[in-house]
Amino acid sequence: MTENKNYYKKKLILFLFIITTIFGLLSLFGYYSAKIQDPLQLLSAVLYGTIKLFLFVSPISPEEKTPFIYEFAKWAAPILTSAFIFTQISNVLLHVKNVLANRISRNHVLFFGNSEMGELLIGNLQKEKNYKISLVTKDFLDEQVKNKYEKKGIACYQLDFEKSDKNEIKELFSALNISKAKYIFFCGESDLENFSLYANVIQRIKPKKSISTYVHCESGTVAGYMEELLKEERKKEESLKKLDSLHFNQKDLTVRLIMEDELVKQSIFRSLTGLSDIGSDTSSAISSYKESDISPATSSATSYTASSTIPSSMPSVTSEAKDISVENMDEAIRPLHILLFGINDLSLPLIKQLANDATLSLRKNTRLTLIGDVASRNPDIQNTNQEVDMQKVDMQSMAPMTSLKRALEIDCFDLGSSTEEWKQQEKLRQYLKSIREESAPLLIFLMHQDVIQNLKALNLINRYFENVPKIIRNVSNVDLTKLLPQNQGKIRSFGDLSEIMTGEVIIREELDKRAKAFNESYNQASSIAGMGEGTSWNELSYVKKNSSRQSASHAAIKEEILKTVLKGKSSQEMRTYLKEKFEEFARLQDLQKESKEVFQKEFRAFLKDNPVLDFLSRLEHKRWCNSYYAMGFRYGEKKDESRKTHPCLIEDWEMVIGEKFDICHPEYDLLSVFTLFQEER
Repeated sequence: MTENKNYYKKKLILFLFIITTIFGLLSLFGYYSAKIQDPLQLLSAVLYGTIKLFLFVSPISPEEKTPFIYEFAKWAAPILTSAFIFTQISNVLLHVKNVLANRISRNHVLFFGNSEMGELLIGNLQKEKNYKISLVTKDFLDEQVKNKYEKKGIACYQLDFEKSDKNEIKELFSALNISKAKYIFFCGESDLENFSLYANVIQRIKPKKSISTYVHCESGTVAGYMEELLKEERKKEESLKKLDSLHFNQKDLTVRLIMEDELVKQSIFRSLTGLSDIGSDTSSAISSYKESDISPATSSATSYTASSTIPSSMPSVTSEAKDISVENMDEAIRPLHILLFGINDLSLPLIKQLANDATLSLRKNTRLTLIGDVASRNPDIQNTNQEVDMQKVDMQSMAPMTSLKRALEIDCFDLGSSTEEWKQQEKLRQYLKSIREESAPLLIFLMHQDVIQNLKALNLINRYFENVPKIIRNVSNVDLTKLLPQNQGKIRSFGDLSEIMTGEVIIREELDKRAKAFNESYNQASSIAGMGEGTSWNELSYVKKNSSRQSASHAAIKEEILKTVLKGKSSQEMRTYLKEKFEEFARLQDLQKESKEVFQKEFRAFLKDNPVLDFLSRLEHKRWCNSYYAMGFRYGEKKDESRKTHPCLIEDWEMVIGEKFDICHPEYDLLSVFTLFQEER
């Protein structure tokens, strides 16, 4: 009864209304039938009298003797009318309160469009933070749904851009105070609906502060049209440069959720444990660059403010710490092997993200084995061997696969036709047995769309790799907690839409802060190098924003490398170390104003004297290359995002810091390292 009180309340009111109406009709019919002979007049008098009861007017004089049913109707009718009126008044007042509260809030979030994804996101955002939310829908919401939203503090509006005049739209935008919103989400039922909503909003909005817009868009083509539209509108309205536009789709959000899982991160980190044996004396890892070798010019960069000396707790250079070097660090990193069972719509987005997040070594690419029914998905494959050439595998239009093979060591194990399940099971068993000793995986993804197939594969895989972490896809909406084996927390399931429609997955405030900090440092370095002021974050292209976000996403790997090599040091000590090194680097940057040749020479010397920073800079360049490969880029003499060519897609680091220095600017790779452990400014 408690869970459905609104349902029973509506039923009770409806019952009282029907009883009151019947009693009114019967009692008035009995009263007027003795006085009116004409049937039509009698009917009119009875109906009119009943209506008067609900309008607080008694149709019969108080002196008249009336039956009980009339007395009941006389009292119940105005009470029901009063309840209805007061309910409507309270709803209006509640809406006004929500409108006013949202207008003045600094955490005002707007939603345009109504869909399942939007409803889930609204619910999760309210749980996560004290957001004030307004919802604008094309069609009228059901009264019960609207009241439910309003009671939660969500102001609801109805607006059809195609049918509303400019005054109505202007009035709504004023009520929303849209120019001062924090986030704007477009969550309609389709990509085209969201494009229409997005176009109508940005053509009218004049932001007074930085606003982030998030558009649900499954089609890359439609997302491209939105980018072009925003670019054109910015030419007409300067304030639109304060608008940061992002697009999201369900597949990419799911991959984000997976890759942010602590079990996945720790599995990847296991490849780095060998670094703990490098340099038992960690001194050379944090060696100081000689002050005498650097021009005394004052630093122009202001990203860090630190004391002029490294704390005494940080070791100094000693001749005994010769084992810390780029070569030894790379050798100590264990090659990562990942199994991916099930080839489907999530395969390519996951592989693209792994190309970035699983960049661990300079020479050894992460190995990714795809296990599934490959031949039936691509009839051109006529390979009877179990090992399949991945360059021939389309895998549902995996166009960037050739580029991705530069970032990952990708191979495929073909299980054959799914109609012969017993053969698939036997092939899988033989394969798992063969890799158990030589190349055991550190992480396993069970991604088949059929959760039963995933459970069958899990049962078999656990015989050989019981303690290897596993991520299992479950789109059945059935809780698998009791079905999954208890592997000491080594198994995670995902697949519920509500898991990805969260602020943590979509908004990612911390990741964007890091990405923006890197872009700011990049712009400062660009200015010092005489290359201009750079581009503000909101005006960056999708490719460059994505590149910065991918760099921020990889920060966890670099932090883990630092923590492992500089073992025993606190985050504060490492932060201080990086600040000190950044000050040295900043003084180096000032040399560019005098001589680029001197700067390049000193920069190479700086990296040589700081092997950990040298390794991380090289790793960042490799990660950058891998992220561009994942976007389908290739090497080209000219930088062209439309043709997807870039002159810095060179994996030879000596060439990057040598003849290609002026083009590729390896100092930017080092800048990404300095954003680690950065304090809020």
